[in-house]
Amino acid sequence: MEQLHEHNQRTYENICRMHGEGIQRVAVVQPTGSGKSLLMAKLIEDNPNSRFFVLSTSHKINDQFKSKLDEETLKRIDFNIYCNMPNMNEETMKALQADYILLDEMHRALAKEWSKGINVLLEMYPNAKVLGLSATPIRYLDRCRNVVEELFNGNLACDMSLSQAILDGILPMARYVCGVYSFEKDTESLNKKIAKSCNSDEEKEELLEQVKVLKQNLDKANGVSEIIKKYVVSGNEKFVVFLKDTTHLRDMKPVIEKWFTDAGFSVRMYEVHSKNVDKDKEFQAFKEDTEDGIIKACLSVNMIAEGIHGDIDGVIMLRETMSPNLYFQMIGRAFSCGKKTVPLIFDLVANSQFISDAVDNFPNELRGEIEKRKEECEKEGRDYEVGFNVDEFIVMDEFMDVVSGFREIEGRLKGREWMEEENRILREYYIVEGTKVVNRLKGRTKEAIKKQAEKLGLIISSQWTEEEIEILKKWYPIEGLKVLDRLEDRTKAAIQAMAIRLRIKSPDKDWTDDEIKILKDYYFVEGEKIENRLNNRSKNAIRAQVRKLGIKKQCNWTNKEIEILKKHYSQQGINVKRFLPNRSYEAIKTKAYKLGLIKEKYGRFTEEDDEIVKKYYPIEGSNVYKRLSNKTPTQCKSRANGLGITKRRRYKYVYKKNNKYVVEFTVNGKVKNFGRYDSEQEAGKIAMEKAKEYGKKI
Repeated sequence: MEQLHEHNQRTYENICRMHGEGIQRVAVVQPTGSGKSLLMAKLIEDNPNSRFFVLSTSHKINDQFKSKLDEETLKRIDFNIYCNMPNMNEETMKALQADYILLDEMHRALAKEWSKGINVLLEMYPNAKVLGLSATPIRYLDRCRNVVEELFNGNLACDMSLSQAILDGILPMARYVCGVYSFEKDTESLNKKIAKSCNSDEEKEELLEQVKVLKQNLDKANGVSEIIKKYVVSGNEKFVVFLKDTTHLRDMKPVIEKWFTDAGFSVRMYEVHSKNVDKDKEFQAFKEDTEDGIIKACLSVNMIAEGIHGDIDGVIMLRETMSPNLYFQMIGRAFSCGKKTVPLIFDLVANSQFISDAVDNFPNELRGEIEKRKEECEKEGRDYEVGFNVDEFIVMDEFMDVVSGFREIEGRLKGREWMEEENRILREYYIVEGTKVVNRLKGRTKEAIKKQAEKLGLIISSQWTEEEIEILKKWYPIEGLKVLDRLEDRTKAAIQAMAIRLRIKSPDKDWTDDEIKILKDYYFVEGEKIENRLNNRSKNAIRAQVRKLGIKKQCNWTNKEIEILKKHYSQQGINVKRFLPNRSYEAIKTKAYKLGLIKEKYGRFTEEDDEIVKKYYPIEGSNVYKRLSNKTPTQCKSRANGLGITKRRRYKYVYKKNNKYVVEFTVNGKVKNFGRYDSEQEAGKIAMEKAKEYGKKI
């Protein structure tokens, strides 16, 4: 087996110590490529008399892990994948006789269906030692649930961010290049969509003009081949190319080849996707291909977002995603522990911009970590130097603005086709959030969301026939949601909603022990939003049952929450919110004060605090709270306002007022206004045009 790197040796010692102290469940959070699989292999090697059960995301990943172990060791290990857990019966689970349970990519263990089987497994083996590993422990699209807290009670053997790994020399600093592809096709497609849309003539004219401006901006920019020529060095590199489906792969394969040939490189491509019967051979051939003078590109569709890195020199993202977890899994393929070359990340669909609400701004996070380390070194009388320029991490911002423009135009079109991922988000969140789900669906209006929700049966359609209603009235009290077989054109959600509207009661159905447990565990936090966890239970049924059980939606702190606060506040401060996602910063600070964990609830800003605010608020905004002891984001914002400090704007002469972006500047000593805009990007473009027209500095 490979030797553990120094950082993993420390982590491994922490794992063993915690297990030895009786802590059954231990989690490890480390960036992709930092050697998490070596920790599992080491644990197996050091416990030769124990049986192991390993869960991962795919058989391919399991096969890769198996290749690191000898035949004798494999005899005491059972492997499986998360999606099989709901189908694993009790007899099969008992046969495992597991002393250790290893959860690779542990965030998957909280998936709605998969978690049921995993919970049964963990209850069956209460004395088993559990190790979970992930680079992305937060499920951003699942109410920001934290697997470390929910499944591992906050017990971390290692909590390493990507910034820390890079600055410690564990992972290399990457070069992130944003661009766009096939914009000629995109503009042509947009023009057709505008012509066929239901928008008014005035709206169509405005949209066509915007497309024209975007096309002009793109014509001025370099194409993808020029980008490749600029950043690809040796011509021997290996890239993983992420595509959305096999149709997209077929369409893009000749385009990708042309990009590289026009850049002066030869390229050999491999296809890895479920419809390719030879996918395993293809992938193995890709890994073993070491021929000089040729680029190797692995075209992937949903196959290797997790579990493969090492010999990869870069990734090319042609797949759009709104999921931060998937995003980090994709870019993480380029990183590898101890790699000396600079990984290349080509984001050709501007994913970084469109998940920015859910993730930290990486360059700012990196700058913050650097400044923190500099300050620590200064106190110790040492110098701290960084071997790279943070400002060079992301380049070619103009492409991001153009892609954003394309998406905004599409969002204003009536009748734009809904993507599979958008439908999934709608199904998951619409029932709880209603039209507020617009914040999760960039480029969609509330009207468009309502229409699509109706199509998906998430709201009641006005087109129920008298015959359908009669069937519902007659059979729903007897069959409940099984009436779906008699109403083939209706979804379960639509049937349930119409039954509630007509006040038709479903047949009495005993609550299971599992359902009651869900009520007791989650109702106090989620209230009626718990409906998403309870299939086939209406809000009325939930209300009745919680009254019967005497359960209330509480604002009071639970014993578990208080334990978390006491355990982590002394080290984490206000950042303990990562373990308390349902509590505000202000609520956390108030409770910490009441528990005597801090002396002052509203501590004054010292001169030192003010200097930190002055230095970092223009860059970090309210995130500067992370640098201050016991200060909340709201307090930092208020203090910055009091000091006359504002966060640096992305666009000069653009100001946000009442949820609109205003363009204005002084002309001949008077403030001149150039309009209000819904989009910051649109306002920024107008600001640049008007600034040039009036001779203002840009």
